[in-house]
Amino acid sequence: MKTKHHEIEVTVKGKVVRQAGPAPDLAVGDTVHYFSKSTGKVIIRFPKRSPYRLDDEVDTAVTDAKTETLQRDGHFPSGCQFELPDGTIIGWNPRNPQDTKDSGGDNDVRKPRP
Repeated sequence: MKTKHHEIEVTVKGKVVRQAGPAPDLAVGDTVHYFSKSTGKVIIRFPKRSPYRLDDEVDTAVTDAKTETLQRDGHFPSGCQFELPDGTIIGWNPRNPQDTKDSGGDNDVRKPRP
C-alpha cells in the first residue's frame, strides 16, 4: 500500500477559516498535517464521524499539533476553526453551521492506494 503525506494549509480571513486551495486526494493510510501561517491554532472539527478514528465517536477534532493518519474511507463533513492567541475561537460554529458554512468543508477519503 502506497501512502502520501499531505500538508494542508488553513487560511484565516476575517472570521472565515478555510482550507486553502482544492481538497487533496486523500486515501486511508495517508498522513495529514494541518497548518496556518496565522498565529494561533488550527482546529478541524468533525460533527459526525472522523476519518482519523476507527470508532463511531461524534463531535471530535484534530489540530495542527500533530500529524494524523487517515483511518477510514467515506465522506466526512467538517468545520474549520481557528483559536486566536487570546483564546477566541473563530470560523465554523456547530451551533450555527448555516451562517458559518464558509468555514465548513468536507473530507472525502477513498480506500487505500494499491
